[in-house]
Amino acid sequence: MKSFKQFFSSIILILFLQIPGFGQAPSLGTASDFAVFTAVGAFENLGASSVTGDVGTQAGAFSGFLPGVLVGDIHVADSVSYQAALDVNTAFSEISGMTCGIVLETTMGNNQRLTPNTYCLGAASTLNGNLILDGNGDSNAVFIFKIDGALFVNPFSRMILENSASISHVYWSINGKLTAGESAVLKGTFIVNGAIDFLEGSTLEGRALSREGAISLHNNLIEIKSETQSLLPITLFSFEVEKNETNSGLVLLWATVSEENSAYFLIERSIDGINYKTIGKQNALGVSNQFHSYFFCDCNPNEGLNYYRLNQFDFNGDHAYSPEKAIAFSYQIPAVTIYPNPFTTSINLIVNDSKENLITELKIFDFLGKELVSTKITKSETTVEIGNLPSGIYFYNVISKNRIIQSGKLIAQ
Repeated sequence: MKSFKQFFSSIILILFLQIPGFGQAPSLGTASDFAVFTAVGAFENLGASSVTGDVGTQAGAFSGFLPGVLVGDIHVADSVSYQAALDVNTAFSEISGMTCGIVLETTMGNNQRLTPNTYCLGAASTLNGNLILDGNGDSNAVFIFKIDGALFVNPFSRMILENSASISHVYWSINGKLTAGESAVLKGTFIVNGAIDFLEGSTLEGRALSREGAISLHNNLIEIKSETQSLLPITLFSFEVEKNETNSGLVLLWATVSEENSAYFLIERSIDGINYKTIGKQNALGVSNQFHSYFFCDCNPNEGLNYYRLNQFDFNGDHAYSPEKAIAFSYQIPAVTIYPNPFTTSINLIVNDSKENLITELKIFDFLGKELVSTKITKSETTVEIGNLPSGIYFYNVISKNRIIQSGKLIAQ
């Protein structure tokens, strides 16, 4: 009798472990080589996006990467894209058949911490602030999110992997459109039954694969990654390049969340993405476990496309490179000039474009998207008192005629 109970318990355990959704990663097949792909839909890259991995569409128009950086191949209506389209559909169906472990509310984030499981959300969902995926020390732990509707990731929101959680074991199945808001940070493989829209400056470590829907990129950084930690000796949170407020140069902005034995950064620039030269140096913190932001002005960029990377050195002489960033530059006057930047307690705003004479509002946000300042603009030259903000990077929008005519970053010191 005892042996029968042991046998029966073993059978139940085996059946339980075979139920879909309990830690089983879906098979991507040939689609695993693609960073961005749609089975049916147009593919559009607006701006100098940088993508590591293959891109393409099986059925739809394709406008590519000039300007921009692509480390991978383009497949449009060929044998590779045909098979990838089949594999994307198979992976979506596989996740659809998985059993839910936990049902979540349709608003995620705000420093929410989740451990490995299969999560279900019953309708269109949003992510705001930080979503922390905690691997519990297991690099093979699988996170699966099944969203029965669209997913909107709010501007400046980010997905954070901790305690050995691996990008290669995070999967998002979205039965609707995926929208990554401005400067949002996404991680994992997104299998989408709809359009994919990465707004200005948003980044993805992983893949964005659509069964059916148009893809639109806007100055994004997308890389297929499987590492649980950055290749840099520091933990790099972000690295961006943008025009300064007077359009007389380019500003490099980067931030770290931890540093150990970190000596300095060399800032390197290239006109072809191959041959780099050092244009500046920035001392690092040495040892830190807190968020810290850096900035550097390239006041004499090349007309046309510029490539940038950081070369980070330890005190023992070891070094490692950041991902590359590319941006097109031309000497044009912006609609609005904001100075000084960096600032202390106030900024000045000058309207340069007479067509934008109905500017109504300036809004300033922190890196989580929380609105800190909102002020009306009624004159061509205005001084805005901001107060004593903590040192760091902030974001702004200038609004005219109910639309954003200019946005960028401000640095408080």
